[in-house]
Amino acid sequence: MRDLPKPMERYRHFKGRLYQVLMLATKEDTGETLVIYQALYGSYGIFARELSNFLSPVDREKYPDAVQEYRFEKVEEAEPVPQEEKESSEPQKSYEEEEQSFAAPQEESTPETEESASGEPLGIGAVLDARSIAKKKELLLSMRKTITSSEIDLAAMSIGVEIEDGPVEKRFEELLECLDTIGKYEIGRDRLKSE
Repeated sequence: MRDLPKPMERYRHFKGRLYQVLMLATKEDTGETLVIYQALYGSYGIFARELSNFLSPVDREKYPDAVQEYRFEKVEEAEPVPQEEKESSEPQKSYEEEEQSFAAPQEESTPETEESASGEPLGIGAVLDARSIAKKKELLLSMRKTITSSEIDLAAMSIGVEIEDGPVEKRFEELLECLDTIGKYEIGRDRLKSE
């Protein structure tokens, strides 16, 4: 039996796209468990799927060329979101559309990923993977000129806050203020642990 998905875990769909689990929910009328998850590409669409379907094996008759054993497989947290997925502006497809358009991966050259001075990939994936508030802030500041409203929402969700709608610049500043506030408490907790 497979482990239940947990919030903030990343999963790869058998066609290669990355998703992040937001939560498990209960369907009111049937009591069925649903996985609520978000695409880590395009418009960062949010989806709901039955837990049994989310954890199911790939249909080998329908998709004989699929590489993965399961429809969604957990990936290591450190695995960055590919640059082409972060920059994709194509409209979000439903899973029915995606699964109908499935084809075996073709060999393509992947674009170089821009890296920071420390060699880490820049982008929202790196922010989500950062373990400390200071590192999240540093990475966000490097994205200041290119950050989108969706990326602000993802960064805010990763620290457990919600930033109200408004201009991107204002929302970005509010996110930085939240990080500063949380950072003060994070430092205090570290100090308490060492005493």
